[in-house]
Amino acid sequence: MREAQLLARDKAISEEMIRVQTIDIKKGIDFYGEVTRFETSLIRFALEEAEGNQSKAARLLGLRATTLNMKIKHYQMGS
Repeated sequence: MREAQLLARDKAISEEMIRVQTIDIKKGIDFYGEVTRFETSLIRFALEEAEGNQSKAARLLGLRATTLNMKIKHYQMGS
């Protein structure tokens, strides 16, 4: 099961890198929308890695647990 999770994460990261590289900046982008999408992806990855433990996920992200909790609430990511 763990290997499948790692493969899914690696695939998602690869797809994200490809997507970012194909953005046509000349057409303009929704900067804050992109930042939000990226930030929520990182939070989800960390929470998966930490098996839902927010304190551990916060450490993985280099955040305080209260900051991570605030972001989870802000983005309405609660379970």
